[in-house]
Formats: sequence, C-alpha cells, structure tokens
Amino acid sequence: MTDGGYLSISEARDEAASVYARNDPTPKPPAAVPSWAWADLDRKFQDSLQEIRVTKSGRIKYPSAGTQEDVRLTLSKAPLTAWRKISINALTADMIVDAINYIHQNHGHRTCCKSLTYLKSTMNYALKKRRESGLVCGTAWWMMIEPPDPEGKEIEAMIERKTTLTQAKSDFTVDNLGELLVKHEEYCAGRTAEQKISPGIRWGVWWICYTGNRRRSPTVLRREELLMADPFAEVGWGRAMWGAHEMKGQAGFWLPLPPDVLHIAVSSMQDWRALVNKSHGFHHNTQWVFSSTRRIGRNPDTLDVAVNGSSLSHYLADLRADYKLDMRMPKFTMQLTRSVIGNFLDHYPGMPSSASSLLLSHAMKNGSDDAAPTTKRFYLTSQRMDLKAQAMRAWSDALMNAYIKAGGIPPMPSEQ
Repeated sequence: MTDGGYLSISEARDEAASVYARNDPTPKPPAAVPSWAWADLDRKFQDSLQEIRVTKSGRIKYPSAGTQEDVRLTLSKAPLTAWRKISINALTADMIVDAINYIHQNHGHRTCCKSLTYLKSTMNYALKKRRESGLVCGTAWWMMIEPPDPEGKEIEAMIERKTTLTQAKSDFTVDNLGELLVKHEEYCAGRTAEQKISPGIRWGVWWICYTGNRRRSPTVLRREELLMADPFAEVGWGRAMWGAHEMKGQAGFWLPLPPDVLHIAVSSMQDWRALVNKSHGFHHNTQWVFSSTRRIGRNPDTLDVAVNGSSLSHYLADLRADYKLDMRMPKFTMQLTRSVIGNFLDHYPGMPSSASSLLLSHAMKNGSDDAAPTTKRFYLTSQRMDLKAQAMRAWSDALMNAYIKAGGIPPMPSEQ
C-alpha cells in the first residue's frame, strides 16, 4: 500500500484476481459420484415404468402393465442377472452382444430382439440420469448394437407362421367362431371339481368373441367401469369403459353393449359370486368383472386377482390339445377374433367403412374433443358410440345366430 493509503498497481491487480476467484459465478463441476451397479439400474428403471411419462412430442404416456411384465422377464434372464454387481461403467459392447447371443440361442430370435430393445432403453435411462447414475460415456454406444440375424430354420418357421396366420385370417369366419363357442360350452360343462373352468375363463372367452377387444381387456375391466344401463343408448344396452392408461393406444375407449353382450359380463359376476361364496365365504369381494376365483395371486400382496390375459390363450391350447375342436377348423387364437370381426363388418351391407376400426379401437378420430365425458356430444363425437352400436348390433346378432346354428343354446350362469 502506498503512503496515500491506496494499493499499488501490482497489488490492486492481485487483489482483483483474488476477489474474482472468491465470487466466480461459473458453476463448479459436480463432485464425482459412485456409479450404479447393474442391479441398481435394473431396479430404478423398472420403478420408472410405473410412473406417468411425457414423450419428447409432449404426449402423455401412461404405465403399461404389459410393458412392465415384458421388461421384468427380459431383465431377469440369466446373462443379465449375472451383471448384478458390475458397475454400469464396466459394461462393454462385447458383454451385451454375448448376452443377446445367449438369449437368441436359448429363447429364440424374437425374444432376443425384444431383449436388446429393452436393454437399450435401460441404458438410455442411465444416461438420462447420469448425474445420479454416475454413467460416464461420450456417446450412447449401445445404440449401435444390432440383433443377430435369424438362422435358416428360424426364417422357415417365421414364413410358416406368417402364412398360417394370413390363411387363418382369411378362412376363419363367424360360423367357425359359433362352432368354437359350442365346443367351449361343452368343454366347460364337462369339467368338475378341481378341473372346473373358472367363471372368468368361461365368460372371458365369450367376451373376447363378442367384443374383439385385445386379450388384456378382461383383465382390466373394472366393475365400476361397467354401466348396466347406458343413459344415451337403447333400453337394455350397457356400456364398458377403459381409461387411457388401460388401452394400448393410450386413448380412453368406450364400448356399447347389446343385451346379449351385457349378459356375458353379468353372468361372469354372478358365477364368481356364487363360487367364491362356497369356496371362500361371503366376505370376499372383487373390483373385476372377469375375476379369478383365486384370492391370492403369484404376488402374495395381491388379494384381488383378475383373470390373466394369457390364461385365455392357454385355455384354448388345452381345448385343442384335448381334441375338443374340429382339427379341420383353422387354428384359432384370441387375437384372430379381431380379424374375423373386421372382415365381417367390412362386408356387411350398409355398414360405414369406419365402423370396424372404431369398434376394434384401431382409430379414435376426434379424440381431442373437449366436451365433458358426461355429455351426449362427447358420447357421439369423441367416442362415436352411434357407429359402434351399429357395428356391435350387427356382429353380436351374427355371432349368436352362428352359435345357435352350430347347435348351441344361449349360455346361462352355471353356479347356484
């Protein structure tokens, strides 16, 4: 400091540098955090799938039980669980390729492709959360990995499956579906005691044949979403409703129920009530229209179990394995019902061309209508219930006529 009390030029320069350093607004780099182990990433990624998300385009994406189950099964495969204690920074392209090749050899090409897709999504989540996950990488190198090509026999099997499905979509008719339901009713009636077919399965097959809804719909149809009387429809008609979070297309969906179809849902609830009263007592209740008679699921915390969607397909496989179906009949799957309904409606005289797409939830035009869901404008313009009702009337009448023609009698509750 000079005699006049001021800093010299050199001192002032040093002091200015010191003050600037103490008040530097530039953010300091975060302290390094330990990277997640693969087990941490596995758990956190699966937890994230239970949350509502917003896509890059701003679209709301609801949690999907089907996707969560697929991811759980994928990440539980042996070559991936072997990584549990490995740091995600230690993963290499060779490790992923080896794991995918193992899955290919042991589970098939389709499963290995799906596994790679979910594995990439898992790593993308770690990259998005890199401040927490501790992932260090310049680029998302895992996105460059491609699945292995299918092998010769796999290609032949793919061609055969595609040919069989294409032929079945063309050959299977409403008359075939009527015959199948006759065999279904005979089979259910002949099973007793421990072999008895549960109400959820018996009536669930009918429900899928009537509605063409994707096979998970019996699993997620809640009693509170079933209207026994639709205030905007004809007397005797009901309505089934699914929220956006329950539909594959992520859009709310309503379905008009003619009396015959409403009868299926009511019968399922009646038979379930009577059977559970006898087997478990009167104090049990369920939120599901197509509920399992098991009161505890595979998850011991689940005390109200809906019919599992895949159970319907397994039941059909048992039906065919027991030679209860005419082997000349085209092979039937639950998903095939949608093609049968679509083909029927597309050739039905006077049926609007959009009716089958609306009924099968292929398209939801005017889905952005801002009318309140309790108004008739929403009922007609957003859900197009008038066209759906026209299609449901034609299809339900045709299916019941085909069933009667094949020798069936109208199905009734079987439990007393």
